[in-house]
Amino acid sequence: MSDTPHENDPKTSLPRWARDLFLVAFIGVQLALPLHYYTLRDDPYDERFAWRMFSSTSMVRCETEIHHDGVLIELDDALPSTWASMLEKRHAKAVSDELVQRLCESSPDAVVTLALTCRGEAGHSEVLGDGETNLCEVLS
Repeated sequence: MSDTPHENDPKTSLPRWARDLFLVAFIGVQLALPLHYYTLRDDPYDERFAWRMFSSTSMVRCETEIHHDGVLIELDDALPSTWASMLEKRHAKAVSDELVQRLCESSPDAVVTLALTCRGEAGHSEVLGDGETNLCEVLS
């Protein structure tokens, strides 16, 4: 007799339904994460967990200017380099939202504006921030 457990031994193998349930759940997660990007996304330029081979978003370049009380914020000085790069290459909404929130909390009467223009590969541009609206008033 062999010391190797048998595949059908009830002491050592998972029930078939448990294995099938795991496979269905695993495949469901693999499909749900990318579908979430296409159906429920808040930021059209955030491609994490997306099927990137179908996306032209990687060709988009954004110009971001954030002013705090009329002074231009140097993104490289105010943010970690990877975050600044995310704002400059592709607008990372979560990064700009966090920076605006911090600037608004730094002083109660702060005026924070965001000028944001993104250009796609076909030359079309989209203005996402007008550079005039005080975002601290919007947040409060």
